[in-house]
Amino acid sequence: NTIVFDTDDNGIALFDAYDNSLAAQSISFPIEKPAISAISVFGNRLYAYDATLKNIFSFNKTLSGYAGGTPWITEENAKKQDITSIAIDGNIFALASNGTITKLFRGAPADFVQAKVDPPLTSASKIMTSDTLQNLYVLDQTNKRVVVYSKNGALVRQIFFPDSSIVADIALSPDEQHL
Repeated sequence: NTIVFDTDDNGIALFDAYDNSLAAQSISFPIEKPAISAISVFGNRLYAYDATLKNIFSFNKTLSGYAGGTPWITEENAKKQDITSIAIDGNIFALASNGTITKLFRGAPADFVQAKVDPPLTSASKIMTSDTLQNLYVLDQTNKRVVVYSKNGALVRQIFFPDSSIVADIALSPDEQHL
C-alpha cells in the first residue's frame, strides 16, 4: 500500500506503508509552476488537477517517478470548473469549489444528476471513491458533515458531526462501514 503526497515544490513523494519508507519521485508538468489542487491514483496512473491550466493531467508510473503529463479533459466546458478534489473509479468524479460534482469519462462529462442537499454543498472540499466502493463521499467542512451519494448522483445519506468537531479530512474502511 502506497500513499502519494503532493510536495511544496510541485513534486510527488511516495510513502510505502509496508516498509515505512518515503521516496521523492520525478514528475514534470507541461508548465514551469503548476498549481496542483487535487491528485488521485488509479491503476498505474497518477491524475493531477492543475488550477492554472484548468485540466487534469494523466501520468504513467515509471521506475523513478511519473512520466507523461497528458491533458485528460478534452471538452472545453469541462475545463471551466474550479476543481478542488478528484476521485476515480474508472470514471473521474471532479468536485468543484461550489459543491458541484461532474462525472468525467474519457475526458468529457458523462451522465450524472447530483441530488440537492440542505444545506447546499457550498463549502465541499474533498470527494472520495474508488473502484471497490459503492458510493461517493463528499466532505463539507463548514457544515461538519459528509454527504454520501450513489455513483449515479442519488442522495444516500448525510453524516453530521457534533458542533464541537473539527473535520479536516476523511478516510473510509474498504467495506464502507467505518468513516
